[in-house]
Amino acid sequence: MNVEEIISTAGRRNLTVKIKVETQKGQLEVFEVEAYGRKQKGLSRLLFCLDVKSFEYKNLDLSLIRSAEMTHRMFKPRFPIDF
Repeated sequence: MNVEEIISTAGRRNLTVKIKVETQKGQLEVFEVEAYGRKQKGLSRLLFCLDVKSFEYKNLDLSLIRSAEMTHRMFKPRFPIDF
């Protein structure tokens, strides 16, 4: 499965996903998120998610997500899952 398939499968199963995201400086940041859906903004496809550590909602550019790993941690959705 590719990164988008892993993220959408995790979201539909109400499982968190660990993602590695490349920053503008080329560093990799790791987040564990609840994935809620994708949306288009201009030319970018974004992942709408909740960072489970900081409880911050994020819109992450899918092209900057380098890897994704489904966890076994379930979450109760705060928004409709749209995958």
